[in-house]
Amino acid sequence: MNDNWRDDERREDSPQQERVQRPSEGRNVQHWLTAGIILVGIAVGFVMARHAMTSALLFITILLALVLAHEAAHFVTAKLFGIRVHEFGVGFPPKIAGKYFGETEYTVNWLPIGGFVRLEGEENPTGPRSLAARPAWQRLIVLSAGALINLVLPVFLFAGALMIPHEVPEGNAQITQVVPDSPAAEAGLQEGDVILAIEGRTTKNLVEASRY
Repeated sequence: MNDNWRDDERREDSPQQERVQRPSEGRNVQHWLTAGIILVGIAVGFVMARHAMTSALLFITILLALVLAHEAAHFVTAKLFGIRVHEFGVGFPPKIAGKYFGETEYTVNWLPIGGFVRLEGEENPTGPRSLAARPAWQRLIVLSAGALINLVLPVFLFAGALMIPHEVPEGNAQITQVVPDSPAAEAGLQEGDVILAIEGRTTKNLVEASRY
C-alpha cells in the first residue's frame, strides 16, 4: 500500500519537474541557435568583404566596446540601487569560464560580439531585490542607462579623436582630363600633369592653383 502511494506521488511530481526544466532547456536551445546564426553571418562576411580578417576584427572590437559600455551602465546603476546582479557576461553563451566576485558571476563566453547583464527579477519578479521591486524612477534609470551611455560615449570618442594631432594630406594640382582643342590642349598640357607653379608662383594643391 505504501509503495503504491509512493509511485503515485512520483507520477504526480514528474509533470511539475518537467515544467520547471523546460524553460532552462528552451533558453539553451535559443542560445545555440543564436550562436549558429551569428557564426554563419560572420562567415559570410569573411567571404564577401575585402581584407575580411582585419575588417572583422575591427568590427568586433568596436561592437564589443560599445555593448560592454552599454551593459556596464545597466550594471552600475543596478548595483547603485541595490538590485541583485546574477551575472555580467562578456560575449554571448555558450560559456567559456566564469568566476564569482561577491554575489555576481563574471563570465566570458564564446561569441565575442557583445555582452549582457542578468538582473534579479528575470526569473523571480517578486524577489525583494528584483528590478520589479524598485520604485518606478529607479527602474527607469536602470533601463535607460545603457542607451544614454551609447549616446554620450561617441561624442567623447569623436572629440578625443579630433584632438589628437595628425597630418592632413594636401594633395596636388593634378590634371585629370584635357578637352581636345581646348586652350589647355593647345598649351601642351596632358592628362596626369601636375601643376607646380603658375606665373612663377608655387602651387601645392588645387586650392592654391584656383586662386590664380
